Amino acid sequence: MNILFLTSTYPYPPHSGYQLRCYHFIRQLAERHEIYLISFTRKMPKQSDLQAMQRLVTDQWIVEGAYSSVSKALIGLFKPVPFHVFSHQSREFARALSNICAKTRFDVIYSNFIYFTPYVRQFASPMTLKVLDQHNVDRDVWQKMARYEASFPRRMYSLLNLLKTKRFEKQSYPLYDLVISVSADDARITREISPGSHVVEVASGVDCAEYKPPSRVLRDPYTILFTGSGASRNLEAIRNFARNIFPNVRRAYPAAKFQVVGNINPAELKVERTLPGFEFVGKVENIKPYFWNASIFVAPFKLGGGAKLKIFEAMAAGLPVVGTPTGCQGIDGAEDGKHFLIAQSDDDFTAKVIGLLRDIELRKSIARNGMRLVQERYDWRYLVSKLDGELEEAYLKKVHIK
Repeated sequence: MNILFLTSTYPYPPHSGYQLRCYHFIRQLAERHEIYLISFTRKMPKQSDLQAMQRLVTDQWIVEGAYSSVSKALIGLFKPVPFHVFSHQSREFARALSNICAKTRFDVIYSNFIYFTPYVRQFASPMTLKVLDQHNVDRDVWQKMARYEASFPRRMYSLLNLLKTKRFEKQSYPLYDLVISVSADDARITREISPGSHVVEVASGVDCAEYKPPSRVLRDPYTILFTGSGASRNLEAIRNFARNIFPNVRRAYPAAKFQVVGNINPAELKVERTLPGFEFVGKVENIKPYFWNASIFVAPFKLGGGAKLKIFEAMAAGLPVVGTPTGCQGIDGAEDGKHFLIAQSDDDFTAKVIGLLRDIELRKSIARNGMRLVQERYDWRYLVSKLDGELEEAYLKKVHIK
């Protein structure tokens, strides 16, 4: 099939959870299909990155846009659509997509995020299979931001976007022939919003072979790891753990170290970087050695939806995970106390981290069970095989061939 991927961020190099899902789906599907890519980008990718993607796709187009700014956020207040739908509006993108669809017949248009809905509605032909990959349920994300954002203006802005998003989702879901959710919870919420939509679950995952630790790995028994980008949900999680949880861990274990690795502006963590035991590493080319060196991975999220790929990476690397209910949501088949530890409050989080630092056998047990879970259910090759089957079945139904 000819499949056109629409992405908000260029998928390579795949650092964020969004990029990882897009990249691995494209890479695996390209073995059986002709993949085309049109992507927004904040700045033009390096030539080496363009070449890496070109080896996978038949053709690709890149448009600068879909970025956030204070001025854009203020203008968005007066728009009827949610902020991210407004931020994706681009005449250049529309022109490019119009030209692409005029030259090539696509069997599938694959929209990564609901924000592309206006383009899909305008340019997809009647016989094209229209697919929405949610990545998360937007109303769930805005609802948590409206509740947990630190500043009152941000909470009010999030509440307004929540109201816009609820209306936009109800209008958008019926357009798609197939809606893909990353978890059973997201699929359930989507079916409640749009009972007539065909919703299937295809999780995000990890390349288990790539993250498997070396046979003689030597872990630092007191290193607690967090990985992620500079997204607001990550910054909120880091700040809360560093200020409200980690100091109590340090009182019990003065040698404990909280290590933060990822593409984050150091200025965003100005206060945290002064705290005892806080180690800011920042962006690295190869993150796997940091997983292999640490002894505990933390996911102290209050914001965000969908499954967190960083947790799958930690499990594949043999790390026990402690997280909040939000941090560990979307990992179907996982059990609290067996595959990870879920903390219901900051005090509970502190106690569970200290418990793992104290009990090496518990660390090994949680890590072993988590690794087995991702190997059996969350390896990319298994997940994309499932996705390919869903796409083929939906396409045949679309063209009335059974």
